[in-house]
Amino acid sequence: LELDTDLHKAIENQEFCLYYQPIISLSTGLLFGFEALLRWQHPSRGLILPEEFIPMAEETGLINPMGIWVLEEACQQKKVWLGDFPDFSSLRLHINISPVQLKQPNLLKQLQGILQQNNLDGKYINLGIKESKLLETYEHNLIYLQQIQDSGIGICIDDFGLGYSNLNYLPHFPLHTIKINQRLINTSIEKANHQLIQIIINLAHNLQVQVVGEGISNMNELKLWQQLGCQLGQGYFFAEAVDSQTATKFLRRGKEFNWLADK
Repeated sequence: LELDTDLHKAIENQEFCLYYQPIISLSTGLLFGFEALLRWQHPSRGLILPEEFIPMAEETGLINPMGIWVLEEACQQKKVWLGDFPDFSSLRLHINISPVQLKQPNLLKQLQGILQQNNLDGKYINLGIKESKLLETYEHNLIYLQQIQDSGIGICIDDFGLGYSNLNYLPHFPLHTIKINQRLINTSIEKANHQLIQIIINLAHNLQVQVVGEGISNMNELKLWQQLGCQLGQGYFFAEAVDSQTATKFLRRGKEFNWLADK
């Protein structure tokens, strides 16, 4: 009850903020994009991660206004970066949405309105949906996601490979990107799992779908992702999620700054 009350106040008092984690090309070392991650700056508890409050927001329906705020904030930030750093015009923002939002029939219309308000093309945005939730209502999601992708907005399957994976689904979903969960690449895991990752990456490449390796935390994991032919990566090895001011400093380094050069 206390969390529910605080969440209502957080929306009214604008206590939420977005952090941004870099996504890096594993072949060139150049900055490819950012994942926008929601944080709650609680007045007494400090910074709260979404794992603590998103389930409650989904249960109470607060996830819908919260999710629209995230889309608006991320698109406004992209507009600022696009104006200040034209060399990074191709930089994509990955924005996660809840399956509860995906059930809203007016989501696409809201998305298009937010993009129009910020004079943005849909090609700058990837919507991330967790794989486990994507398959719960397969038929509905397949049709709706196709409509979203037809509007120019990219679709990303998040946390791919956590036990729900069915490779038969991949050719049917309208996808721009899949993000393979970090647990699959743990260097202590048997090589059979690495062979599975190789199959996923090869299939994605054949479908012209980009692959992001999640949670890269050390050089061994980086080299393994590179050996498997993964195009993109993110994780603490490159940078943790940072506020917009720090993310802006990353852009000031310039388009040619190599994130792998000093590793």
